[in-house]
Amino acid sequence: MTKGVLLFCFNSRELDYALLSMISAGFAKKMLDKPVSLVTDSSTLDWMKTSKILSRAKKIFDQIIEIPRPDISNYRNLHDGASKHTVPFINQTRYLCWDLTPYDRTLV
Repeated sequence: MTKGVLLFCFNSRELDYALLSMISAGFAKKMLDKPVSLVTDSSTLDWMKTSKILSRAKKIFDQIIEIPRPDISNYRNLHDGASKHTVPFINQTRYLCWDLTPYDRTLV
């Protein structure tokens, strides 16, 4: 039975979720000693190429699973010290985790 971690990442102009996913994956691998896969879209992968982190991401993630980018309809408040910003947060595809995961047991 395979066990692993599945992360979802859809970049926005306000936050570099791609970089945050790589940091999260590094900690998950170190602390849990399990493989980590990423679910993302082509625009996030393009950003990773542009920012020159894709080659590092391919070393960190055991698999990168590309899916179509969902519509942006969720927003969250980001509290950054004294200021507050409303930023897009794409979370509509997490219900697909059981169809997308390459593992028998998955931590999302």
